[in-house]
Amino acid sequence: MVEQKRGGKVLFVSSIAGLITGPYTGPYCASKHALEAFAEALHAELKPFGIQVGTINPGPYQTGFNDRMMETWKRWYDPQRHFTDHSGVRFPFEQYDPEEMIARMVELAEADEGPFRTLLPQAFVEVVKDEQAQAWQRRL
Repeated sequence: MVEQKRGGKVLFVSSIAGLITGPYTGPYCASKHALEAFAEALHAELKPFGIQVGTINPGPYQTGFNDRMMETWKRWYDPQRHFTDHSGVRFPFEQYDPEEMIARMVELAEADEGPFRTLLPQAFVEVVKDEQAQAWQRRL
């Protein structure tokens, strides 16, 4: 595809976790942050060949993933060996109907052009931007 310069599109399904990080989510967020970096690099590298690259960053949609994530620690956590108390860990956000995100994914895949980053639900765009801004103000 690159050699023929015919164009194309690559859409990565990332997460809001690729843009912000919360307690006890470090490994998952690290994988999504890496995906974001890879997408940024490919966007710059493939643009001259007419290949569009973007990310789709779903927020808290009710797919079962978030619920499983909040339950898995119970399988390995041992208060005799681990130094943090997970007993109060709860998923911090309302979960939304995933149909909105699915429809947007299809729309982006079929569109001639679109934004580099698509974050939904819309209510989380400002949440993510605010969290990123607060990161610049954090103290050690």
